[in-house]
Amino acid sequence: MKSHGRIRFVWLGSAIVALSLCGGLAVRSQSVSSEPAKPVSKAGASTPLRVDQPTVILEKDFGVLRPHEEVTGTFELTNSTNSVWTLKQIQNSCSCTTASISKKRLQPGDTSKIAVAYKAGGSTQDAVKLLRVDFMEADSPVALLTIKAKIRKPLSVSVSDLQIRTSGEAQTGAGSFEVFNYTATRWPSVRVKSSVEWLAVEAARIESAPGKLTNGEPLEVWRVSIVVAMAGGNYGRQRGDVEVEAAGVAGGAVIIPVSVDVVRPLNAVPESLFLGSVPAGKPVRKSVRLIATPGEMPIRLDELQISTESKLISNLEIEDVAARTFRLHAEFAPSNIGLIEGAISVRLRGQLRDLVTIRFQANVIAEESSL
Repeated sequence: MKSHGRIRFVWLGSAIVALSLCGGLAVRSQSVSSEPAKPVSKAGASTPLRVDQPTVILEKDFGVLRPHEEVTGTFELTNSTNSVWTLKQIQNSCSCTTASISKKRLQPGDTSKIAVAYKAGGSTQDAVKLLRVDFMEADSPVALLTIKAKIRKPLSVSVSDLQIRTSGEAQTGAGSFEVFNYTATRWPSVRVKSSVEWLAVEAARIESAPGKLTNGEPLEVWRVSIVVAMAGGNYGRQRGDVEVEAAGVAGGAVIIPVSVDVVRPLNAVPESLFLGSVPAGKPVRKSVRLIATPGEMPIRLDELQISTESKLISNLEIEDVAARTFRLHAEFAPSNIGLIEGAISVRLRGQLRDLVTIRFQANVIAEESSL
């Protein structure tokens, strides 16, 4: 357990006026032994502050802590008034903080030490915890203690996961995140590895502090750059992982899940055609709108190629009806009775992969049957 003794004081404007009415309040800070402090009282219903009640805000920043690390510190409170102060309670905002006070009754001129202990949580976060000291006397002050800490693992990252959107037929995209060195030694390198072939990753140092951790900032910062190149892959959300590791850092590698939204540049409305019951020998004409995705590559009518392997379709044609919008017409000429399924492919000329695949289904019935 570490002991910290530096405390930064923050005075509220309204509190300064209230203190002048009280006649004086002196507060100091001092380091404390590593013995854990015992709680005086558990957190309960907070007593409301009166408008005219003297109030002081004390802030202590423990800086960078490891997950689950325990630290202690001490506040000193001196009664510089002519009134006696009798401790009523110390309330804390969570079970991760405890406090004890050396004197529960302060005569004018007496000083009491308030020892606080804090145990950091297990996750990376900027923690802020509060304690409140109340006295029984009406003219006594209320002391509000604020504990701050940056909970960091030796190797910390700026994200817990990463999402990337691809664009264009080549399905390329990029993303990045930062890796923070919260140790006392610079890393010669950061190793990064992708779990899938279509994620290319590399790490480079982008910032370095002057040899030591200062003000809770990392010793150095690395950036992991990710490039997505998955031409020919499937549309929709694809997933992979990036593994990050630095030599000599305990705890093993950090895994960052990466999800890539492979955006379809052209969409069909509706996506499928259900023709229902169709009499054999009776042509049926259906239409589908094709809408280009905003922000994606521009598509011209003469670039689109439509095809089908189904013998159910006798004619296919496409027209330009509005900006970034096309209409596909399909004429069905069913002959064989029974359930027939098939698909219409829309792709860019010269490309092997479909931009859109429109599936259809029809129940072909005898011509003399009624619908």
